[in-house]
Amino acid sequence: MGKWKEDFLAVCKDKRYLLMLGLTALCAYGFLVTHATVGIDDTPYAYYFEEGLNVIVGRWFLFLLNKVVHISQFTPFITDLAGVLILMAAATVWCVLLYSICGDRVPKWGYAFFSCIFLSCPLISEVYTYHLHNGVSVGYLCTGVSLCCFRELSRRMGNRRETVRWGVLMAVFVFAALGCYESFMVVWLLGLFLVMLTQRYMGVGCRIWRLLAAALGGAVLALALRGLTAAGLTWLFGLQDLRDKAVQRSVLDALGWVFGPEAMAEFGMAVKRVYVMYFAFGYAYLPIGIFVGAVIVMAGAGVYGAVQKRDVWLPVLTLGCFAIPFLLVAVEGKATLYRSA
Repeated sequence: MGKWKEDFLAVCKDKRYLLMLGLTALCAYGFLVTHATVGIDDTPYAYYFEEGLNVIVGRWFLFLLNKVVHISQFTPFITDLAGVLILMAAATVWCVLLYSICGDRVPKWGYAFFSCIFLSCPLISEVYTYHLHNGVSVGYLCTGVSLCCFRELSRRMGNRRETVRWGVLMAVFVFAALGCYESFMVVWLLGLFLVMLTQRYMGVGCRIWRLLAAALGGAVLALALRGLTAAGLTWLFGLQDLRDKAVQRSVLDALGWVFGPEAMAEFGMAVKRVYVMYFAFGYAYLPIGIFVGAVIVMAGAGVYGAVQKRDVWLPVLTLGCFAIPFLLVAVEGKATLYRSA
């Protein structure tokens, strides 16, 4: 833990980092925090957070938190401000994770730029129109901590006891993130590939197959805990009557379309919609245009790195980074929303 403390202080003691992050938060969310908005899901918010509909769909975190501090009764100013502060903490955790791999080989302004882009990303901020923001701030924070556990696990692969310890911690934080929004499984998987890819670029030794096996075990444990928690809370609070009033969001429920008679046609249409949303619309929607540009740059870097470093894992992990955000297309049989990717 001493190494993580050093990395955290190395990032947060930089006054330029704190200033840039604070100004970004003010410019990106200042108007939103001081001007309450009403999203389409806000009108029946009590149905989700008070009566327990969120538990039925597997988003138990805010329901339990509301039982303790009654956040559903707070004014939007308080909840929006808290959400932004937590998102700032999440961006910093992800930045510390990056620093733990790259160290001083990346200039300090590079880390500040990463955190500011993370914080101000329009694909994240679009959910802030909703009351309590679907828990995305907490989800990104928990996902970042889980990836830090994964990074520590990669350092201790030779010690079985430490590997199990950090693997369990990794799974627990993923489980907490999934309790906010199920799409954080995609965010976490993408983070795993980015961590391994960055380690390969930085020349940090890592055993890819063992790390992938550990990640698979963590994912299975997190999903099992999510299912057990939803079932347990449903029984504990007597929410059985709500089962037929919400779309079930477990992996097996989402995969139900695969067994339908029009499965191939639905999948083909989903692929076409993904092309339109993420490539054709790149000309009109700047964040998607940036995403497409990043795909091209990273693909080129992956091929170049594979040739120069003679490391076959570089293009493989790079391809995985592109494919993972669209896993939900195969799971749900429909185009992935911008905020889910």
